[in-house]
Amino acid sequence: MKQAFFIGCGISFILILTAFITRDYGLYGKVLLGFGIISVVISALLGGVFLSGPEIRANFHTESKEDRKRRNNTMLVTGIFALPNLVAAAFLLLI
Repeated sequence: MKQAFFIGCGISFILILTAFITRDYGLYGKVLLGFGIISVVISALLGGVFLSGPEIRANFHTESKEDRKRRNNTMLVTGIFALPNLVAAAFLLLI
């Protein structure tokens, strides 16, 4: 989980630095926003946010504990990866 956060911070730092060098804050802010939104959507899909109660219950009973743990871990990692990207996007778009 720490790796996902630091990778997200690294990508954000590189793109912020590139935005300051090229003085094109809007473009790089939108790129970071895209990374963040895609990561949040993947996390939501893995978390079952777009499912109804019976579908979630059926998925719960058909998947093994290991599969559920792997799915939840991947959901958490993609959500943590999204945080620095969204913060950096907000920073660049508000400049």
